[in-house]
Amino acid sequence: MGKNGHPLPPFYATDSILDHIAEHAVIHDLNHEIIWLNKAAYESVNATRDGLIGRHCYEIWQGRDEPCIGCPVVKGIETGISQTAEIKSPDERYWLIRSHPLRDDHNNIIGAVELTYDITAQKNAELELAKREESYRNIYNSALVGFWRSRIDDGTLLKLNPAAVRALGYDSEEEVIGKIKGTLFYTPEERERFLRQLLEKGEISSFETRLTIRDGSQVDVLMSGRIYPEKGYIEGVIINITERKKFEEALRLSEKKYRELYENMREGSAEVDMDGRIVECNTTFRKMLGYGPEEIMALTYRDITPSKWHPIEEVILNDQVLRRGYSDTYEKEYIRKNGTTFPVELRTYLIRSENGVPSGMWAIVRDITERRRSELMILRSEKKYRDLVENISEGMCIIDHNENFLFVNLAACEIFGYSREEIMGMNVRQVVIDDDMKIIADSIRQCREGRIARIEVTIRHKNSTLRHLQISATPYYDTRGVIIGSIGIFSDITDRISAEKEKARLHEQLERSRRMESLGVLAGGVAHDLNNILGPLVAYPEMILMKLPEDSPARRQLTMMGKCARDAAEVIQDLLTLARRGRYEMIPTDLNEVVEAYLSSVSFTELKNNIPDVELIEKLDPAIDRIMGSAPHLLKIIMNLVINAYDAMPQGGRLTIESSEAYLEKLGSGFGNISKGDYIILKIKDTGIGIDEKYLKHIFEPYYSKKEMGSSGSGLGLSVVYGILQDHKGYYDINSRINHGTEFILYFPACKQSLVTKTEQCGDYRGKENILIIDDAAEQREIATEILSNLGYQVETAFNGHNALEILREKSFDLIVLDMIMEKGFDGLDTYRGILNMYPGQKAVIVSGFSATDRVNKTLELGAGQYIKKPYTINQLGRAIREELNRQPAAISG
Repeated sequence: MGKNGHPLPPFYATDSILDHIAEHAVIHDLNHEIIWLNKAAYESVNATRDGLIGRHCYEIWQGRDEPCIGCPVVKGIETGISQTAEIKSPDERYWLIRSHPLRDDHNNIIGAVELTYDITAQKNAELELAKREESYRNIYNSALVGFWRSRIDDGTLLKLNPAAVRALGYDSEEEVIGKIKGTLFYTPEERERFLRQLLEKGEISSFETRLTIRDGSQVDVLMSGRIYPEKGYIEGVIINITERKKFEEALRLSEKKYRELYENMREGSAEVDMDGRIVECNTTFRKMLGYGPEEIMALTYRDITPSKWHPIEEVILNDQVLRRGYSDTYEKEYIRKNGTTFPVELRTYLIRSENGVPSGMWAIVRDITERRRSELMILRSEKKYRDLVENISEGMCIIDHNENFLFVNLAACEIFGYSREEIMGMNVRQVVIDDDMKIIADSIRQCREGRIARIEVTIRHKNSTLRHLQISATPYYDTRGVIIGSIGIFSDITDRISAEKEKARLHEQLERSRRMESLGVLAGGVAHDLNNILGPLVAYPEMILMKLPEDSPARRQLTMMGKCARDAAEVIQDLLTLARRGRYEMIPTDLNEVVEAYLSSVSFTELKNNIPDVELIEKLDPAIDRIMGSAPHLLKIIMNLVINAYDAMPQGGRLTIESSEAYLEKLGSGFGNISKGDYIILKIKDTGIGIDEKYLKHIFEPYYSKKEMGSSGSGLGLSVVYGILQDHKGYYDINSRINHGTEFILYFPACKQSLVTKTEQCGDYRGKENILIIDDAAEQREIATEILSNLGYQVETAFNGHNALEILREKSFDLIVLDMIMEKGFDGLDTYRGILNMYPGQKAVIVSGFSATDRVNKTLELGAGQYIKKPYTINQLGRAIREELNRQPAAISG
């Protein structure tokens, strides 16, 4: 019983596990008097448990007459809430105190439990680390030595301190980091030599080379480096050894000027001659050793160094200082005047006379006694509290055989999101998701059998988010050795699992891009050949229809033939889009208008009539900006996605088309890289059959479909969507659930330019001018000749570029019709360049079934007027030629 008659809680009974822990555990009543304490607590003051019960903790450990300011025990009893505080005791020790209110069966507060942890070593280590971090940061930014980091693969500089930036001849990090490669400053052979040594040894302490810096001058430098293959970078130090001589001379000449700075350095500094006799040192160095100025000048560095260090230091001086002019930072010991030793850290530099002869050595020395003491304390503390730290850093809980929580630590509370008071009245089933309870039951069974279970489960955090845990469960024994439950040690692996999923997703995305690229190359080649084949099938029916009487029974067959040829040409255009070889005219475009244009089209009307039970909902934001795009191709995206949605709802449903604008730094799904900026977002959502997750990664592949063969178009629909979206520098997300529907979300970069409207000129395409047709396909020359001859033009043909130049040497033409893809090594661009040499300003129209965009653009830049794709109709070819012939030549500036 406690002093006030309250029974002690069973958890804190005398034979409790608290008597076997290193931390102090004390129970207080409402008057703050001790009613129980564990062995560690009473032994810390060399007393007995009975001798301390009834007294106050603040008089025993703090020597006070009243509670400490901010006492967590007082606050815990007053507020009824667990409290934590750090308190420093009179003996300069730091304590972490946690107080938890104790309640009786009626939930009345009857006292408090105080758990006290000695954190002196940790606190001192933290303070020392903070000082050291600030010191290292100052050294990094103010050091005369350059620090650098670069990529392994291409040498791109990732990080430099101010000294390194100056060493390369630049003014700021922004000019260099991520923009300049290290290979700019030295030869590839030198970089190869540097990398080879790094890969062989892992690090290089000295690598001498010559750099050509920004202003073109050359400097000799000494580099050190360490390679981190797993991180993909190299980092190290660069020292300009050309300037070192100037620095040493300047230091000698300005000795008087900088004497005060030298004397007030925090580090010790000393200079010795080549015999090792101390010829100069600062005040800090003398205080370290306890000598006066005259006394220390009579000593050598060997006199103040324990003999065990002599051979080690001789190797350092010979192999490093005398060979390269300085040493690596190394540690040794010094002997004070009173005979005691202490550890130091130093770096030694070689001093040369004006004629370059070594005349002495200079060292920067730091007393590392406190650092060593702190490190030793940390090592001792680590050994003593290793098991405790491991348990605190991970979540820990104890459950009985009925899956009720008996104990949880603070880390477990943070992982679950509940306080200790909340979770102690809960069952595991209230935390672990239902699907994983069988795993929990199996682990409990293994523990009851005395075995260890290692499992992974998903829990529901208090905030309703799901977290994934990795658990090691071991049997929990009572004092008689009977297994009464399980002890679980667990960690939150949610971020790791998410990272693994993202890695897999990015890998699949890369593989998909590679497949699409391969298919695109094949599609482009097939499209070129098919366009040439379809040329006669598109043009001849039109020409024959012009000659047939209106009542001819053949008109129907010819009309059907022409339509089928044009439909085939559209499929070929889809192939070119998939190959990303089509030529887009990208202008500021209102995406809402493109949506409305499709929804008012005959094609959509037919789609609605075929599946009338689909409800269409439009949510188009009229305030969105435009995008830089090609309206015909954007319309094809919308058409394919809408057709796809209708196919998914054969019995009816709801189709929602929504547009909006937002500033994005990541996709709506949270996955995938995206350039930061404003985006126009188009969502097309249906309530159809949905797409199984295992098929989602394939839906953009040509002819990959779960639809019936022959029932849903060419099979290129979503592949075309993917290709056009890539050409518009867009991104996508897909959300789909079986029997719930699919949502395609497209992201297009917003464009702030004004809308450009083009009016199509109409008129008579006939003429009498002389035209030269250049094409390596005989059937294409024949088609173009008949079309233009029927329009009244005087036509001649050339079977390739060389033939065309021969003809043009004898005769000039008002316009040429130029095929882009001809013999290898002399295509349309080469031919047009040759023509311009003979006839500057020669008018031309480009035709091609396979437009390599860069070659077409270069031809247009040279002066060609228009580009039309094969197969073309009479109107398309006639209009292009008439417009080009009517175009006024640009004025020549001079």
